[in-house]
Amino acid sequence: MIYTLLMNPYIQYLSFNGFVLLLYLCQLSSFYDIQYEFILYFISVLVFFGLITRKLYNNHEQYLSKIENLLYIKDKRSFCWIIWMTFFIGAIASIYQVYAYGATILQENKVAHISGSHYLGYLVDLLQISLAMAYTGIQLKTTRFPFLLKVICVISIGLLLIRMNRGAFSFSLLVVIYLSFFHASLARQTRQWKRKMFLILFVVVVLFGFIGDLRLEVVLETFYRMTINELYGMSEVFPSPFVWVYMYLTSPLENASRIFMEQSVWDYHLGLNMIYPFVAPLSKMIFDRRLDLFPPLQEEAGLNTASYMIDAFNDFGYVGPYIYMCYLALIYFIGCRARHHNIYGVFCYLCAVDMGLWMIFGNGLALGSKMMMFLFFLFMTYRENVLRFLLKGSGSHRLDA
Repeated sequence: MIYTLLMNPYIQYLSFNGFVLLLYLCQLSSFYDIQYEFILYFISVLVFFGLITRKLYNNHEQYLSKIENLLYIKDKRSFCWIIWMTFFIGAIASIYQVYAYGATILQENKVAHISGSHYLGYLVDLLQISLAMAYTGIQLKTTRFPFLLKVICVISIGLLLIRMNRGAFSFSLLVVIYLSFFHASLARQTRQWKRKMFLILFVVVVLFGFIGDLRLEVVLETFYRMTINELYGMSEVFPSPFVWVYMYLTSPLENASRIFMEQSVWDYHLGLNMIYPFVAPLSKMIFDRRLDLFPPLQEEAGLNTASYMIDAFNDFGYVGPYIYMCYLALIYFIGCRARHHNIYGVFCYLCAVDMGLWMIFGNGLALGSKMMMFLFFLFMTYRENVLRFLLKGSGSHRLDA
């Protein structure tokens, strides 16, 4: 069961979305008004995704038998070089961003993120790569100086925390989960791994709530003058971390439901939201993203996410989510193929999983930093073939992961 959830991204996506849908149907917030027309529509999209992907996934029961080879890094020097390069570039960009625009964590109002250069943010997000790869380097013993990699991990976490962006850690968390699962499976200690994951999940939920409280502390006290439970229309019996996680997971569906039932698109974007990272400059010149549709709960409680559906509706109307599912299936398929080659392929697969999990909150396919990481690791997975093709056999050096 655990193996299937981790290694079959299609089942994983359906299970996660089904779980969130069940939480939403519990209607624990007074904001929620269940519209069964939308529920049936949402389920139809999930059924469509299941139908188009049921033959894409080959039974990889033997995957764990060769994972030990995939986790063996032959070219440790190149691996460590990437860690240091991404760390230095990301750290310098982060320090400059703080110097030029300030730091969210130091602001009195921590809800409003510090505005700055959009493309500078891409450089800062290189810290996500350095953090994940440094942790992997420690686990796989890629250097004689693991202390330096631990320093990179600590500094990367600190610099990413400055922006108060919890999403910056999702990829690294997936790396921790999957690497520990691979090691536990090889050592036949999956039962201990499950207990460890429950502990990690508990810590993540508590930290999630703590960061949420920290971000909204001033806003709750000075603007709303109420508790987080009152703000989100939930009973006071629920602890703050649960309120945060519940609303974070389910409020996008309420926003999507209201948009589906009440709003209309006047100017279709014809896929520019779907492939936004590739056409960002063109998209900004032609369209104002999300011009026609808006999340209703943003005005009521500051809940501004509406899953990927807001972009899908803006792009293609009611048929949009079905088209998005085809695109997501392609991303998953590429990731599944890549993970059989080397450690970079495993990272590429985890980037695909990361984007898929974000679809319930927003358009994970339009997150530039995550698509950048996906393409980077995809290139590193097949770089030998790519370089051989580009150089056409003119003495290119072999680069093994």
